[in-house]
Amino acid sequence: MEEKKLVIPAPVGADENDVTTWALPEGAIARFERGGVCDLAFSPDGRYLAVATNIGLWWYEIATMSPVALWETERGMVSNIAFSPNGKWIAISNRDKILKVSDVQRGVSIAQIKLANSWAPFSFSPDNRWLAIGNRDTGNVEFREPETGKIVSTLMGEAEEGGKFMPIAFSPDTQRCQQNQHRKISTFMSLPKENSTLPVFTKTPSNSGKSEVVSP
Repeated sequence: MEEKKLVIPAPVGADENDVTTWALPEGAIARFERGGVCDLAFSPDGRYLAVATNIGLWWYEIATMSPVALWETERGMVSNIAFSPNGKWIAISNRDKILKVSDVQRGVSIAQIKLANSWAPFSFSPDNRWLAIGNRDTGNVEFREPETGKIVSTLMGEAEEGGKFMPIAFSPDTQRCQQNQHRKISTFMSLPKENSTLPVFTKTPSNSGKSEVVSP
């Protein structure tokens, strides 16, 4: 991330130094709490802590542990967040089933993705090329371009009773991806190297209880 001051989208007329006046609903004069915490993440450069709450997305400067920005107040109810490894983007999901990919320095959304579930798991690949998003109803994992939201590939999964779906993880070299489900079923997939496109993947069960992913 470049050494730039984070955008502070405090509303017009608010006291920039008084967080109780930031992004208030119409008719309100102060806020006395910052919302229940749903998720949090450090920025890759270690300068900020982003905290997802039911009010919005708070940004704290690590050096002072003071709030410096409040995003997403028009929606509130932020459920999950994730930074891209290069620190350029932050993915923000909301209980309205919309995931936004926002530019960290400009504080603007560059892509919006409609989710099947309000608590869908998602993760950026270590090389910043893909944003993997899980669907707990189908067990599928979509791979999307972070800057456009465009689907480039889908890992076909298996729906579980109760709709449980656990986290997604990439290997450090972006050559493997794994998703785990509630019944301890793991799906492993091999990803193509840089400058290659992703095929549509399916999985075949193995005797070990794991699923190896193969290209059709």
